[in-house]
Amino acid sequence: MNNKRVVLITGGNGGIGLGMAQFFQQKGDCVNIIDLPQEPSKEAAEVILNSGGGYWTCDITHKEEIEKIISDIVSVIGPIDVLINNAGILKVHSFIETPEEDLDLMFDVNLKGIYFVTQPIVRSMMDRSKGVIINMASMGGKEGAPGQSAYCASKGAVIELTRVMAMEFGSYNIRVNCLCPGIIETEMGRKNLNDPIEIKKWVERSKLGRLGTPEDVAKIAYFLSTDDAGYMTGQSVNVTGGMIMH
Repeated sequence: MNNKRVVLITGGNGGIGLGMAQFFQQKGDCVNIIDLPQEPSKEAAEVILNSGGGYWTCDITHKEEIEKIISDIVSVIGPIDVLINNAGILKVHSFIETPEEDLDLMFDVNLKGIYFVTQPIVRSMMDRSKGVIINMASMGGKEGAPGQSAYCASKGAVIELTRVMAMEFGSYNIRVNCLCPGIIETEMGRKNLNDPIEIKKWVERSKLGRLGTPEDVAKIAYFLSTDDAGYMTGQSVNVTGGMIMH
């Protein structure tokens, strides 16, 4: 068993998830990553090697598959202290042209995946009367965007789910919060902002005059995971450079 805090991050092989994995590893945590079946990136492999954690592959939309992986992690590494439900997917379609398969996929990954990953973990947290859960929502969950109806709807649901989870688990000393990043410089962000004019628009909308970085999000996630945020639960925290303020 591990003497460090055991941290589990879904979708941690790249983007914001990798940024959080790197930051938590640098702070001395035992970082574990769940991602789709694929080889870990060089950066993710380094995080695992340096933290003493593991890289685990599965599809979080398959309940039995994720339950087995969680059981394996607990057996090999130890009980999970901090869960970060980061895995997410965005498919851009107008409302009227959104195909059912993409609608299902975004809700399965962005929302249902949180249920499947969290349920076996939170039972252990309840037994131990401690734990931290951080869900990844989005600025889009508070303020919609054309072409992202299903994505924004799923992320809005994550915000409300976080509040209810905080209500149900607070008496067990389990804190649940969510993050609402704005436009972050990741591979997914670059795919959806491949127009210099569009990038300029978002930079100008930021009150800080820049886009965000994975480290910007990671720092807030780390704060929420520590006792410094010990009286925070049920919150949806913006990391948007002031693009939204509600």
